[in-house]
Amino acid sequence: MSVQLLEIPGGISFYHTSEEESRWLYDEIVKDHCYDIGQLPSDPFIIDIGANIGLYCLYIKKTYPAAQILAFEPAPESVSILRQNLALHKISGVETHTCALGSKTDTQILTFFPNTPSNATLFSDEKDKYLDLIANEVSQDIADRMSHGARQYPVSVKRLSQFLQGRVDFQKIDLIKIDVEGGELEVLRGIDDEHWPLIQNIVMEVWDSSGQLGDAEKFLTTKGFIVESALVPWINGRAETLKMYMVKARRSILNAK
Repeated sequence: MSVQLLEIPGGISFYHTSEEESRWLYDEIVKDHCYDIGQLPSDPFIIDIGANIGLYCLYIKKTYPAAQILAFEPAPESVSILRQNLALHKISGVETHTCALGSKTDTQILTFFPNTPSNATLFSDEKDKYLDLIANEVSQDIADRMSHGARQYPVSVKRLSQFLQGRVDFQKIDLIKIDVEGGELEVLRGIDDEHWPLIQNIVMEVWDSSGQLGDAEKFLTTKGFIVESALVPWINGRAETLKMYMVKARRSILNAK
């Protein structure tokens, strides 16, 4: 699909290849504030895992112009557009990496969906189950459009701590945002013990198809976080049926204000 510019009146304009999905992502991030987790420092250090075409990066840099961001996205198609969007807005302070993150260094197969690039996943079996759920509970047509033209290819998988080791440009990690379509716990397990005390907040989307929500909540609690989970607000009242949650983990309850 061709790259096009979507201009949002009074909002953030950006390049994309799928207008339907892009408008939905824009609403999720910018209008519904699904990934907000309270006030951050004026110059936060943020890690965006599953950065897709960079809408969250654009949102953060508009809100916190002095933010420093590490952005990770395994799909080269999406990384290319992410970088175009950063250039469009003349944004600096965002370091992009074309790889997935997991619990170990590896090469795995990514399933990429041209119509819905944000659904790219290393966990194709789980995604098939999710698409079946969409077909049964929402619309077969929507499920078909989401999956049309899907293709698979190998991508590099690395551990987050590989990118933190030896860095001297931050003292703490103010926020980690995770949207990785099934690999949330694998990402968290790729963080070394020495780096956990640096992390102040984590926000991630979790599909609770078979206990993933409880596993994530338990894992984060053992790391010293106060964890809150809530159904996402954006699936037209079907969030409970689709079992899609936003998980927000904070070091201090003060961060919730």
